[in-house]
Amino acid sequence: MESNAADQYEIQPPGSPLPLELLMVVFRFLDPGSLKNMALVCKTWYRLSKDNSMWMQIFKERFSSIGSVFPRVSRTRLWRTELIERETLIKNWKKGKGVHNTYNLESLFYTTDLQCDFKTNRLISLNKNTGNLVTCSLNNGANIDLQPSTIPSGTTAYAMSKHSIVFGRWDSKVFGSLINHKNILLSGIKEFKGAGHRGMVTCVNVNQTELGKEGKIGAITGDENGTIVGWDLKKGAQVAHCKICEATIAKVDSDYKDVIVVLDTQGALYVVKNMFNVFDCTPEVHELQVSLEINPQNVMFMKMYVDYGDSNIVLIDENTVEIISYRDNLVRRFVTEEPIYKSSLEQNSTAFTKRDVELVGTDPLFLAILLKSGRVLVINVRAYEYQIRPVLDILPRLAYEDDDYQRVVAINQNVDLPALSEIAINSLVVAVGSYNGKIEFYDITTGEFFRKIAIKSSSKMLQQVGSQLLPITNIVMDQSLSAGVVAYGSMVQFFKFGDFYKELETKRKKKNFKERKYSNNHIKEAIKDYEYELHEEAQTASRLQKYNGDHLEDSDEELQMALALSMSINETSVGSQEQDDDLLVAIELSKQII
Repeated sequence: MESNAADQYEIQPPGSPLPLELLMVVFRFLDPGSLKNMALVCKTWYRLSKDNSMWMQIFKERFSSIGSVFPRVSRTRLWRTELIERETLIKNWKKGKGVHNTYNLESLFYTTDLQCDFKTNRLISLNKNTGNLVTCSLNNGANIDLQPSTIPSGTTAYAMSKHSIVFGRWDSKVFGSLINHKNILLSGIKEFKGAGHRGMVTCVNVNQTELGKEGKIGAITGDENGTIVGWDLKKGAQVAHCKICEATIAKVDSDYKDVIVVLDTQGALYVVKNMFNVFDCTPEVHELQVSLEINPQNVMFMKMYVDYGDSNIVLIDENTVEIISYRDNLVRRFVTEEPIYKSSLEQNSTAFTKRDVELVGTDPLFLAILLKSGRVLVINVRAYEYQIRPVLDILPRLAYEDDDYQRVVAINQNVDLPALSEIAINSLVVAVGSYNGKIEFYDITTGEFFRKIAIKSSSKMLQQVGSQLLPITNIVMDQSLSAGVVAYGSMVQFFKFGDFYKELETKRKKKNFKERKYSNNHIKEAIKDYEYELHEEAQTASRLQKYNGDHLEDSDEELQMALALSMSINETSVGSQEQDDDLLVAIELSKQII
């Protein structure tokens, strides 16, 4: 149990000339850099830096408007750590110096699917209409690699990750390929091996976090006969299959560790377990006995998210959000007054990490909803209330200040265009995109405006588009840094704010230098070991040739010769100590040959 700082130190900490209340005021006004180093001032301040209850009080006073439930920037129970990292990121998002690198993927023309790997600095972009697939450097668009017409004819469903892409066809066949293995675009879509499906493939899901080992399930497909199949992406072969129901599989999702969630076209939900067990792969199918208000006719077009950390399934219909707990069979609903246009779950690992309510902010999971009018609502998926209330309700400036949008709507009054085209969130920021490259960023808990950026279009794209509105199609943000990627049309912009990113890059360079230095030393040691082995082999061959002859077919004869030589050496005084040693070694070698 945490102790109160004022009770622990009474009124004044021992060895400090200042009372605790005054020290807390001082700490409250320190910048993130000073907060990191304050523990080095003296022993008293070091002890205070470890007082979690005091820092919780300082945090709540500093962020009095965010409440007690909020997404944590750092997965920790230490309020001082959360305070430092949150202050740093907010400072970068609001006032940090921005770096914007814009590049044009002309060969793609239009981006429909985007995957970003901030760790390896790699971007993968797909145009599902033409089948063109492009990979390049994330931060500047360099090292472009194009793979044209990757989508097989007759494709009915597909899914893409940072590592692979998988297609399902009307004739039950499944195709796929690794697309970004060790930063190399791998060409050639191949048919997967196995019994597979016996009907049209209706849905595909791919592991978004990692490629996985050989023999492990890395992708799951569902068909019109109610069967799901697990595939090994490295081998391109079937690993497991399971009959779920008689209806068509509409959606499938998995954490690729223990749980698979299936939604069929009748609106029934299933949870499949034990399909990833290598030793006893006997799937266990459980149908959730819940009453849903979704329209079965819209199932194929619904958005489904799964919170594996707290056992929740999120289904989004036209104006209804239903959250189903597959642990307790409870249903919670959130109904909007107008149609839902887009939605986004937190772009981080929270949904795949077991919930820990002892963490700072009680470890919630936020879902952002973009309505057709441009209004943005944020709800907590892990809030156990029957009627869920939004934690944030804002109307971004872009919804009514975008001149391009207002001009098109004024000219074409019959055009039914949503005010905003894209939304994305992480643990700190809500990003909304409009048309022709305009994006705004807001605080996810308070709705405070952070900043606005705009992507400059190329002259070629402006000629192609003319006076039309080109919507933002993808917004991807780094889960831990003030950086991200925005795409519209064939234009892509990488952005980063503040010095925090530079510090991280410096640390990465130092780490890479150490790794290269270690690698070079390791190679030198390996060369030395190899040279030593060659020397030993040469010496062994020399001894065998000297005492046993060049031919080793008759080992008995060689042993007798070695023993005779040994006896002759004992009887004579001629010879050197070095020859005696070599002879002994030769005798031992002859014994080993026997």
